[in-house]
Amino acid sequence: MLALLPMTAIAAGAPRYENIRDVEVREIQLAVAKVMPGELTSIGTVIAGCRCEESGSCTDEVLVSVGTGATLQRSLSMVKVDEVWAISRLSRWQLELDKLTAGFRTEIKAAEPSEKPALRADYNRRLGEALRDRPACTSALLPLRDAPPAATPRP
Repeated sequence: MLALLPMTAIAAGAPRYENIRDVEVREIQLAVAKVMPGELTSIGTVIAGCRCEESGSCTDEVLVSVGTGATLQRSLSMVKVDEVWAISRLSRWQLELDKLTAGFRTEIKAAEPSEKPALRADYNRRLGEALRDRPACTSALLPLRDAPPAATPRP
């Protein structure tokens, strides 16, 4: 079975001078409500700047927690892009991955033994596609000249 990848921390920038305004809290609540049931339980400190997976027009990032059940909490990274708060690319990707895995678990439980190999193969194919689509930091790659020297093979 799949071990889900942990959410990465938000950008390692400095806290924004003005933490968060009431209108921004309402924007964040609306954005979260569109994709996830539950109640917003906390909003972290707004960080000036964004992780490299986000677009260049991203200016701020904040981590929020959403209560999705009696004791369950889910963290989402929210980003401010073009003056609008939205769920980060990485959090949207993680939600899609969770949906894929939950759907597979439901299907495999209800399947006849003879159907399970085909279901597993289909899930593994879709999982591979999802993992290839994970938001990545292309600008964070080191130029070849800055890469550490390759180890010399021993005879």
